[in-house]
Amino acid sequence: MRSGAFTAENVCRLTRAYSAQLNESGAFARDALRWGKADTWVDSSEIDGFAGEHFLLLDGVIGVETGVQKN
Repeated sequence: MRSGAFTAENVCRLTRAYSAQLNESGAFARDALRWGKADTWVDSSEIDGFAGEHFLLLDGVIGVETGVQKN
């Protein structure tokens, strides 16, 4: 997985870009107003944290640190 584009860093970069796009366009704020939600700003920190933690776990499962795949 590390040799491809699917890394924690890329996931975080993409979620930040999507969050910025939603915030700058006003789409999230309009949706919040329409449905009476308190949050009017998108924050990708929860997704970023989840991705970071789970990629570390996956690295351990597939043996990225040692270079040896575990069964």
